[in-house]
Amino acid sequence: MTQRRQGSNKIALSAILLAFCISTLFFQSVFPFANFTIYIISSLYIAIVLIEIGIPYAVLFYFASCILSFLIVPNKVFLVPYFIFFGIYGLVKFGIEKIGNMPLEIILKLVIFNVIASMGMLFIRTMLFQSISLPNLPIILIVVIFEIAFLAYDYFYTLFIDFYIKRIHKLIRL
Repeated sequence: MTQRRQGSNKIALSAILLAFCISTLFFQSVFPFANFTIYIISSLYIAIVLIEIGIPYAVLFYFASCILSFLIVPNKVFLVPYFIFFGIYGLVKFGIEKIGNMPLEIILKLVIFNVIASMGMLFIRTMLFQSISLPNLPIILIVVIFEIAFLAYDYFYTLFIDFYIKRIHKLIRL
């Protein structure tokens, strides 16, 4: 396969995955009842770009998905979780897991998650919904619940990557 054709295939795959990503974010905006399920699905596309094409395309994919979704999705508020966490998590996960020390990786992921979640909650409370109220639970319990949900998400993400590499990756020839 020529270098030129191989480059065209990479761009085509990125464009198709970008269309899927924007479609899922649009769906989240129009049907917000899906909660975080759609954000989780939209975060998986960048993993495919990372596996099939590499880091530079994945970074470009993230920025393109943010810009295009901002231009296309009608309710911009629903894009905030994707912009600050779900959209870029595949790159963060990839970088952290290169360390090769699972306890350290989990600690780093939790630290990054807590920082992003805190900033996101602060942004949402101050900029978007000043009257948002948290559940009447101790803050430590809320943090632990969110961290457990995050670890489940990270585990699911890992299962998706393993499944993709074992079952689908060999079928795609770029």
